Amino acid sequence: LSPSLGNVTPTTFSFTVTTTGNANGCDEASFTGTIIVNPDDDIILTSALGTDDQTVCEGNTNALSAINTITYTLSGGAQSANVIGLPPGIQTSFDPALRQYTIFGIPTSTITSTTDFNYSITTSGTCVSATLNGKITLQPKAKLNLNTTSTTLNQIVCDNTAIDPIGFDLVGSTVNISDSGFPNGVGPNAIIGNTITISGTPVVN
Repeated sequence: LSPSLGNVTPTTFSFTVTTTGNANGCDEASFTGTIIVNPDDDIILTSALGTDDQTVCEGNTNALSAINTITYTLSGGAQSANVIGLPPGIQTSFDPALRQYTIFGIPTSTITSTTDFNYSITTSGTCVSATLNGKITLQPKAKLNLNTTSTTLNQIVCDNTAIDPIGFDLVGSTVNISDSGFPNGVGPNAIIGNTITISGTPVVN
């Protein structure tokens, strides 16, 4: 038989086994012993609801890129925990006195598209371990990549003469652009795919 107690701390059972029914009135025999039942591991999320499934931006700005601290508390027979699957840059700490496991920091991954980091935290103790799962989603920051030669960024042309087109690839979370400072007749064209081209003929006089 296997004990099933649902206990959260080690429980000691002291037992005695004694013979009975000796028809001749002789001494009976007995044995005593103990059975210690250790609890299975347990773990719960003790930070705010939803902190185990959050989205932050790529980058190094605390306000945009730091995750909200995730805290797990161990109970039962769990003595420590191990987490796998976190994005680079995310740190962990463990307080053995409180049996609390904390996940915090800023992801340092460089990405070009939305990336999910599915993680799991598994307890370690004397009996059956427990596992919880979570997810940190990293959104790429907006980026522009020049797809024409660098000389197109600085040009000298005559009035009423077309500039060499300036092309950009829209990367990461970039959806559109705003512009300023171009002469009359020069500006961005419609986005085609993930590319935008600035072209035209300056008309100054």
